[in-house]
Amino acid sequence: MNTDQKLAELIRVSSHVVQELISGYYIRQATDIPISANQFSILRVLSILRPYTLSEIANVMKISNAATGKNIDKLVQYKLVTRRLRRSDRRTANIAITDAGEQILRQYDIVREEYRTKIMAEFTEEEKLIFADLLRKFIIKTFPDQENSSLICLQCDKSCWDDCIVRELEGKCNFSLFAE
Repeated sequence: MNTDQKLAELIRVSSHVVQELISGYYIRQATDIPISANQFSILRVLSILRPYTLSEIANVMKISNAATGKNIDKLVQYKLVTRRLRRSDRRTANIAITDAGEQILRQYDIVREEYRTKIMAEFTEEEKLIFADLLRKFIIKTFPDQENSSLICLQCDKSCWDDCIVRELEGKCNFSLFAE
């Protein structure tokens, strides 16, 4: 295996670890409610885009209306979101996050920050700067292949506000558009 292949494999593994394992850990630490990663992402979307219809959420999440509906049904059952019929069109419902859903997001952010602080304590400031520069370069080179930059922005949650790659590449930060 050459250096490029080794590096590509390390990036793949690290992406999987961060996305699947660590995010799942954060969710499990944030709540005793057995919510999935998709359900958590719906909560995150609803905390930014309120209220929203099922089809609008499905479009942002890039999952089917049926899958979105099942996830929303679970979140309603857990009292993490509400579903209210629109006055203008009684066939369509507004989905909104509840205070309990917002609390899970806040707890998730606390857990994530504690974990991040613990990990970052293992690195020198110089190592952090070098690693950040390399990751930024990798993301910039990878970014044009992404079809939906709004999903990237929703993952950011304003944490990259001062160093927004989407804003740098596309001239805007989608997060700021959603937050308006």
